[in-house]
Amino acid sequence: MTQNTAQQAAPNTVPNMLPPFRLYGLIGCPHCVQAEQLFRTEGLPVLVVIGNDDPIAEAGVKAVTGKSEANFPMLVCTFGKQIVEGFKEDEYRKLFDAYRILFNSPRPPVEASGGQQSVASVETPIAPIVAGAD
Repeated sequence: MTQNTAQQAAPNTVPNMLPPFRLYGLIGCPHCVQAEQLFRTEGLPVLVVIGNDDPIAEAGVKAVTGKSEANFPMLVCTFGKQIVEGFKEDEYRKLFDAYRILFNSPRPPVEASGGQQSVASVETPIAPIVAGAD
């Protein structure tokens, strides 16, 4: 996960409303980085919550999963009331498709070469929240 703490408006959302996806992750977690990169590549709005040393995030993840250890990343889809534990790209993409249909949101453009867009070329604001930051 990135450590950028600047709040940014997410595209395809109503002003002053939270994005339809929340991604709970950890700095230094490779699966969390993959999940965040997928949002950037797909150009979808997400609120990233960094859970390192955050007892509330950890307790919430444990409560939702019923497990004694918190597993990250954890994706919360607010419009579908669904939770995906871990980085499961196929499940993420199903939720992305549902979001695009429900909110009439287009897919990001593909380069003329027919290849996939690089993560660096997609400008998708992600609004991270760092626990304990003032």
